[in-house]
Formats: sequence, structure tokens, C-alpha cells
Amino acid sequence: MKIIYTKNNQTHIVMPTLDGLKALGILGIIKKDVPEDAKDIAVISDDALPKDRYFRSAWKPCNKNGIKICKKTAKGMHLDNLRSKRDKILEELDKHQLRVLADKEALESIEVGKQVLRDLPIKILSEMEDMDDLEVIKNYIPKELK
Repeated sequence: MKIIYTKNNQTHIVMPTLDGLKALGILGIIKKDVPEDAKDIAVISDDALPKDRYFRSAWKPCNKNGIKICKKTAKGMHLDNLRSKRDKILEELDKHQLRVLADKEALESIEVGKQVLRDLPIKILSEMEDMDDLEVIKNYIPKELK
């Protein structure tokens, strides 16, 4: 049994111990461990939590199923992860660019590649717009980052 709630737009999970449950009961633990200004407080079963924690920051309490995953937040999180990959590639291109300063053709090729990477977030958002399946979102990696 777990207690979930939101505070400051973040989902929090309280995992009571058996001793705590025996001593205080679930309402006592809520009173003790859940802040007074918390919202969307729900008691859920252990198996109501998603097994995959990739989108953990997109979890939102939902009285019907325990937890729902906000797809808009999940897409934003995945975009941030892809931006991190992109930034590492850009960093490597910057290093390579410094090594070939005398080669105008190589410099132009690197600049074109860097511009493609800079424009990538807009392409990613466009391609993820119609994605509804969280596994599809999680596994989406544009060819430029492979």
C-alpha cells in the first residue's frame, strides 16, 4: 500500500512500513507524512505503480487507476533526453571543427551537420505530436542521433 499526492506540481509517494501501519493506520500516516497543502491524495496498491520508471516525473495521481502518466510531460522529458544526446554530438563536432580549420570543405560539412542538429528539437516535437503510446515515445530516436 502506498500514498501518493502532489505538491508544487510534483508527485510524491509515501511507502508506509508494516509497523507504521499497525501503529498509526493509513489515516495516521497520511496525517503524519503528507503535508497539509498536498493535493490529489490517494491510497493505492503496490502494483498500481508503473513498472517502467522512465517517465517517473510525468506521473500524476489518479483516483481511478492510482497513477496516470501525463503524455505532454512525458514527451517533454523525452525531448530533454534527446537534447542531451544531441548536445554531446554537437560538442564532438565542435572539437572536430577546431581540428580542421584549414579545410574549408570539411568546415562547411560540419556547419551543415551542426545546423541539422540545432534544428532537431522542432523536428522531434513535430514527429512526437501524434504519438500516444508511451513505449513508442520512449523508444523514439531520430536518425540524426543514432
